[in-house]
Amino acid sequence: MKKQKISETYTITYGYESDGETKHTSLKKPIIFIHGLDPGYMNYKTTFDDCKYGIMGWIDIVSEQQYNSRKEEINDWTPEFDYSLDFFESLWNEGYDVIYFDYKYGDDYMQRNAFTLVHMLEWINEHKSEDSEETVIIGASMGGQITRYALAYMEKNNIPHCVRLTVNLDSGAKGSNLPLGLQLFGVFSYALTSDDSPDYAALEFQYNSLIRPASMQLLVPHVFGTEDDKSTSYRTDFLDELFSNDADGYSGKIRKVAVACGNKTATGQEGILPGDVLLDYEIHKGIEIDLGFGIVYPIHVTQTAWYIPGDDYKIYELEATLFGVEIIGTSIYVAEDFPARDAAPGSKVTRLNDQLTASFEPVFGTSDHFYVVDYFSFVNSISSLDVNTDDLYFDIKDEIFADFPNDNYPFAAYYSPESNNENHVQFSGPADGDEGNIIWMLDQMLKNENDIQNLPATIDGTIETTYNYGNFY
Repeated sequence: MKKQKISETYTITYGYESDGETKHTSLKKPIIFIHGLDPGYMNYKTTFDDCKYGIMGWIDIVSEQQYNSRKEEINDWTPEFDYSLDFFESLWNEGYDVIYFDYKYGDDYMQRNAFTLVHMLEWINEHKSEDSEETVIIGASMGGQITRYALAYMEKNNIPHCVRLTVNLDSGAKGSNLPLGLQLFGVFSYALTSDDSPDYAALEFQYNSLIRPASMQLLVPHVFGTEDDKSTSYRTDFLDELFSNDADGYSGKIRKVAVACGNKTATGQEGILPGDVLLDYEIHKGIEIDLGFGIVYPIHVTQTAWYIPGDDYKIYELEATLFGVEIIGTSIYVAEDFPARDAAPGSKVTRLNDQLTASFEPVFGTSDHFYVVDYFSFVNSISSLDVNTDDLYFDIKDEIFADFPNDNYPFAAYYSPESNNENHVQFSGPADGDEGNIIWMLDQMLKNENDIQNLPATIDGTIETTYNYGNFY
């Protein structure tokens, strides 16, 4: 197998000395922040000059808003970032040197990105000051699983990592959920659309994002899944490798804590129920069929998707008619006991209506009817905390004390909102009786142990290494 070169970028923002005024000039209290899955933009490849690779970058977090490099505009309000700068300012004030770790290919095999994290840790250990503390890692979403793999791999192979604490920020150990009905809608829309259609490029991009290695490893269920839980062999292979590093797939030599953005009191998503309609779509034009004789006829297409368990376990239905006669008809069902993740307790993905409309604008711009519920459960609470149960409505608060180790899960402590399901990887402040996860995370770092005008506007460096893993694209 041919060895492949992989690279990530990093941005370092140094913390303050004890006087609160002087900044470090070398790494003394390193903390790495690793983000999640990032498929990038359609028809635009970000480069070093964009100060980030893909959609997400350090510049977005410290600005508390997301900059769209492709459209050269600021995205609408993103509540995930409301307290992000507050959090990192508190880290700098406590003397932490923040290293933002950015994947060049944010939807690649998780193993490959994990190997680059291994190299990053080796680089830190080589360049940090002699009086430095051990490293802390915050792994957001997929970043938590990459951290998990990298540290377990290093310990198995006797590679020093000098990490004292990991914080999994809404990272789905049991997988992440993209409603199966929504996946089916994208796949069938793509299959029905000719490559000369104005909306083909958007549909193709969404389809390709779905079948990238990291998506295939993370999503449970996946539309092309063949395992009993509808996950893919990509995920099975990843887990086999992960558990070959350590019996439970985690580092055994450090303190591990976790943050769930879904609630701990078994409260489902507000305003939606299992079986509700997720998406309803009707169009007379935009999708066409060539019946020969040089004539192209528009067809009438309707698609409906339901939150699992669906309408008598039907989660997707497609009907296409020509002159009132059905020419395509498809209904997809799930088993009666199939997990109803879509509306269960967990962090949510919101603004679905806006995101779908932007992705498929030519299609939805000419549709006769389009309805979609604006959110769904993305990382169920039991997945964020890797709870030893399949019960999506497991009462975490009653069964697991937040600040003590417990046989039900692999962490030393956890944070989860009381009853609110927050946005995925949301930095949260005090609200509705909750202290907020930014205060809790800082407390965990201190327990284990303000000037923002000069924030770097450029990437500080690139880590490159070579590993013999998989085929590169």
